[in-house]
Parts: sequence; structure tokens; C-alpha cells
Amino acid sequence: MRWVGAAVFLAVLLVPATGTGSGSGTGTGTAAEPKAQRGTGTGTSEGVEDIDVSGAEVKPPPAKPSGLWGFLGRLHPLLVHVPIGWLILLALVDLGGLAIGYETLERAGRPLAIIAALSCLPGLLSGFARADGVAKVSAALLLHRNLMIGCTVLVAAAAALRYLRRLRFTRTMRAVYALLVGLATALLVIGAHHGATMVYGEGYLF
Repeated sequence: MRWVGAAVFLAVLLVPATGTGSGSGTGTGTAAEPKAQRGTGTGTSEGVEDIDVSGAEVKPPPAKPSGLWGFLGRLHPLLVHVPIGWLILLALVDLGGLAIGYETLERAGRPLAIIAALSCLPGLLSGFARADGVAKVSAALLLHRNLMIGCTVLVAAAAALRYLRRLRFTRTMRAVYALLVGLATALLVIGAHHGATMVYGEGYLF
């Protein structure tokens, strides 16, 4: 009986100690698990970097007209210089023929007015074709286009007046004609400035 009592006494002492050790071991294992999870999370954040692109602006690629229309647009830098030369030549010839009264220059101004008006058409059409290849139409482009349209209309009106009134080109008609050519030349210079601004930057001419 004495041995049985001693065995029971030892059992009572050993059972709580085993539970505590087991609990501590379990607690230790549980405490170590979040550290491993945190370590895994840290490794993931270091390997992959998240980039927020939700607010980024996606620009569409510029349109590229194909065929003859697109080819005409690419010729705009070449064709746009043709009416510049003819219109400036017309203004100089008319200055000598109408203002000074030099008869030879006055006669030469008639075909020059028609040539200057016709030379504006390829530059104008190629400008429309070139504008179709621009992704975003700016205010400078619209202003350049409107100035060139106005210049073409004024030159065409001056050429029609010069041709239809060639036999009765009175002093009043000369004044109206000179005004049309002068305004067309002014629009040409301003429009060319805005066109060059889109290519070379602000302050190209003035």
C-alpha cells in the first residue's frame, strides 16, 4: 500500500508539469508560426512591386491615313511653299504695276493672280490630309487651317476680279484688288508663322 500511495503521489505531481510543458511547447510553436508567416509576407513584398496604373492616361496611337490621301498629306511640307512664293511675287509685281504705274508689270499681274490662286489649292488639300493623321487637333492647328482658308479665298477673289475686270480695271477696282492681295499676303504670313510654331516651337517669327 505504501508503494501504491507513493505512485499516486508522483502521478499527481507529474501530470500538471506535463500539461504545462505541452502548453508551453504548443504556445511556442504557435508564436513561431506568425513569425514564419510574416517572413513569407516580407519575402513576397520584396520580390514583387505593385504599381498603380489606374489613373494613368492611355494615349491612342496617331492615325495614319493610307493610300493617295495619306501620301498627299506627307507632301504638305513641300507643297505649302509653292503658294508662298507665287503670292509674294504677285504682291511685288502688283506693287510695281498698279502703284507705280509700270505697264509691263501690270499686264504680268493678270496671269500671276490666277497662278497664285491655283497654287494655294494643293497646299490647302495636303494640309487637310495631313491633319487627318494627327491624333489630337490643337487650337494652333485650327488657327493655322482657318488662316490658310481665308488666304485662299482672298487670292481667288482677287484673281477673279482681275480677270473679269481686265478690260475695265478702274481706279476703284484697283483699290479693291490691292486690298484683297494685301490681306491675303498678311494672312499668309500669320498662317505660316502658326504653322512653323507647331513644328519649331513658340516665337518663330514674332
